[in-house]
Amino acid sequence: MKLTEAQQVMIADLFGGQPQPPRQWVLRALPPWDFTDDSGARVSGSGYSFHDTHDAPLPFPGVGKPAPEAFIFKVAGVTYYPDQLQNEAFQPGRLLTLVPEPENIRDTNAVAVWDEAQKLQIGHVPKEMAEGVAVALRQGHKREAICVWQWRKDGKTVGVEAFVAPSLSSLTFICQAPASGEPPQVVNQKGGHHEG
Repeated sequence: MKLTEAQQVMIADLFGGQPQPPRQWVLRALPPWDFTDDSGARVSGSGYSFHDTHDAPLPFPGVGKPAPEAFIFKVAGVTYYPDQLQNEAFQPGRLLTLVPEPENIRDTNAVAVWDEAQKLQIGHVPKEMAEGVAVALRQGHKREAICVWQWRKDGKTVGVEAFVAPSLSSLTFICQAPASGEPPQVVNQKGGHHEG
C-alpha cells in the first residue's frame, strides 16, 4: 500500500521533532449515524467528535495538525477478534492499551490494541502507522489511547477507531445534554461519569 503525501506528512509530524505541549480538547458525543452499505446492510456509527477549546469542530484527519503527536486510526484486524470486539471495554470513551509486539513474525513493528486491563485484544495499529508508534514506545515515550468511535452492523460491533496521544489528561468528554435541559454529562478520561 502506497501512502499519500498527506499521510506521509502526518506520520512525519507524529513522530519527528520535539515533544509538543498538551493540547486541550473537547470531545462531544454524537447521536448515532446510520447508513446502508454496498450490500444493503444497515451500519451504525457512534462515538465522539473533536472540538478545540473554542468549540470549533475538527475532522478526524485534522487532529494531528494542532497536536502533531496525536492521531486517530481505525483498528486493523478486528475480524480476527469478533467476540472480544463486543466487550464493553471497547465502547467509545474507554481507555485502550498499545502493546508493542517485537516478536511478531509478520511485522516486528506491530503494535497490538488491548483493553485497558490488557485482558482482551481487538487488533493492531495499522501497519503504516505502527512503526512510528513502536519506535516511540521502545524509546520510552508514553502513548495513551482511547476508543472514540465504533461501527455496528446487524447489532454487532464491527469496527473501532482510537485516538492516540502522549497524554489524554487534556481531554474533556461531553455527552449530549438530556432533553429536559439538565446540564450535559461530562465523561472523564478514565471512562467514569460526573455531572458537568
